[in-house]
Amino acid sequence: MFANIKKIILVCSLPVLLSSCVEAVVTGVSGVSYAVVQERSVGDAIDDTTISAKIKKLYFEKQVNELLSKVGINIVEGRVLLTGKVASPDVRVDAVRLAWQPNGVREVINEITVDESKLDAQKLARDVVMTTKIKGKFLLNKIIKSINYSVETVDATVYLMGIGQDKNEVDEAIYVASKVSGVRNVVNHVILKNSPDRL
Repeated sequence: MFANIKKIILVCSLPVLLSSCVEAVVTGVSGVSYAVVQERSVGDAIDDTTISAKIKKLYFEKQVNELLSKVGINIVEGRVLLTGKVASPDVRVDAVRLAWQPNGVREVINEITVDESKLDAQKLARDVVMTTKIKGKFLLNKIIKSINYSVETVDATVYLMGIGQDKNEVDEAIYVASKVSGVRNVVNHVILKNSPDRL
């Protein structure tokens, strides 16, 4: 009887196991496909993902809730952009210090601001809307290769990071972002495709 129960459990479990395997394969393939059309190599994209995971692990181990919930992390070819608002200068220092620790980090760009008042939910929602609009405009713009850009908005200031094809494209990205309603400032951290600073 126990043998029959084991068979039933195994048969019932197979669809779940198979669907998980298929999902993992599809996710992996789509991730590689995404990286292939970017300027950075698949290897660089994987390295950046690894660095991001290590920074998040360090933030978690530090047990400062703000580091995980209020600090945005974007990484392109080992260049780490930190954005967001935290409640104290100490938390800001911790965020940067920990971001430098993983192997492969080439630069940490600290755009975290300190605000001892509580984060305004309405402002946060407006920032999200602005980011979404900018990404949409990048996607529809024939000059901008949107897949190579990361966009973060903090308190109506837009931070651009990524790999630009040329100065004309980067200027266009800055211009498009600046024209979105509500945007007060655009900070550019985009590196050019042919820059000697790239690996």
